[in-house]
Amino acid sequence: MNIEDVLRKRNCHNGHNIADLTYELPVLFVFLRHLGCTFCRETLHELAAQRRDIELEGAAIALVHMSPAEEAEEIFNKYQLNNVIRIADTEQELYRAFHLSRGSLHRLLGLKVWVRGFIAGVVRGHGLGPRMGDVAQMPGVFLVHNGDVVREFRHLSPADRPDYVSMASYPFELEKVR
Repeated sequence: MNIEDVLRKRNCHNGHNIADLTYELPVLFVFLRHLGCTFCRETLHELAAQRRDIELEGAAIALVHMSPAEEAEEIFNKYQLNNVIRIADTEQELYRAFHLSRGSLHRLLGLKVWVRGFIAGVVRGHGLGPRMGDVAQMPGVFLVHNGDVVREFRHLSPADRPDYVSMASYPFELEKVR
C-alpha cells in the first residue's frame, strides 16, 4: 500500500481527508514523539516561530501525534498551533506507513540526546512532561504533494533538528535529507 492509499483512509481533526489536502497544497507532515518529550515541545516551539515562513513557501503544517485528540489540544494551544492540521494516530498506523522506526537505547539515550535534552529542556525551558505516547517512537518530517512524498527527514536521534522552512520550499522533487 502506498502513502496516498494510507492517507486516503484517514481524516484530520476537522474531518477533511488527509490525502485530498495534499492535492490542494503541499503538506509538511511533522511526526512527533510523545507529547511529554522535551524535543517534541521544542519542535512545537520552532514550528510556531517558523509557521509564517513555512506557509509563505506554500505548504501547510500537519502535526501527527500519538495522543488522544483531547489530551493533545492543550499542548497545541500552548504553542499556538491549535489551528494547524492535527492527526491523532494513537495506533501509530501512519508512523508505520511512513516507515518511522522505534529507537534503540543508544539512539534514545546517547550523549547527544542528553546534552541537547539539557539545552532544550532546562536552558530553553521546554521542560519534560508526562509520557503521552510511545517513548521509543522516532520522529520524522515528510513533505507530501499530490499524494507523494517529495522530501523527507528521518531523525537518527530524537535530538536531531530539521530545517522546516527548507523542507517546505520549492522545487519539490524527491529529496532525502537523511
